[in-house]
Amino acid sequence: MTKGIPNHGNRMESLVSVSSGAKGLKEFINGNEKLKSELGDIDIRQGDVVNTTIKCANGEIIQLCLCTTLPGFYNRDIVIRGTKGMYNQFINAVFLDEPHEAEYWTGYENAKMLISNAEKYEEKYLPQCWKDITEEQIRSGHGGMDGFLFRAFVDAAKSGSPMPIDVYDAAAWMSITYLSEKSIALGGAPVDIPDFTNGKWTYAVDPNMKIENADINNDIKGD
Repeated sequence: MTKGIPNHGNRMESLVSVSSGAKGLKEFINGNEKLKSELGDIDIRQGDVVNTTIKCANGEIIQLCLCTTLPGFYNRDIVIRGTKGMYNQFINAVFLDEPHEAEYWTGYENAKMLISNAEKYEEKYLPQCWKDITEEQIRSGHGGMDGFLFRAFVDAAKSGSPMPIDVYDAAAWMSITYLSEKSIALGGAPVDIPDFTNGKWTYAVDPNMKIENADINNDIKGD
């Protein structure tokens, strides 16, 4: 399985990153005698809060926040927004561009009306694997998602189908750490994200194509 199918249809083009000072972890270490004796002399450079904004080719932006050294409750802070609505994972809420009971949406009093309302969309939109998830699968990691990702990888490898997360995705995603550090060092300047597909992300690909039959030079429409 030597040939992959490049990510197509969109890509991350550039990013901007800014960082706060590195105070929290140092303070935590200094407040613990054992840790202070072992780590007290380490120069910690990662800021307590790192904000990164990524611009995509089709006009979307991705906002990332790294904040792992300050006090706070667990929250992945996943929010998806589009022209017709939004989804907030923390309160499991969907807000659509349609008539609502409240005329104005001004804060918690209104937002609490939406808490867990995403459940009413599960029957129609939730993938079957999540509907049938077992307790054992839930314990596989991150509420079950790790097991599903591993299964998707194994199934694709066994069938020769395109990987759900391919090498081009991996290269782009793994570059964000380095490029964020570079942007921070430049005072928050924009930094280009390489096109690891050499332009082939714009080409349409048959999603049912078997990897062993895919010729990256001949089988991609428009090449």
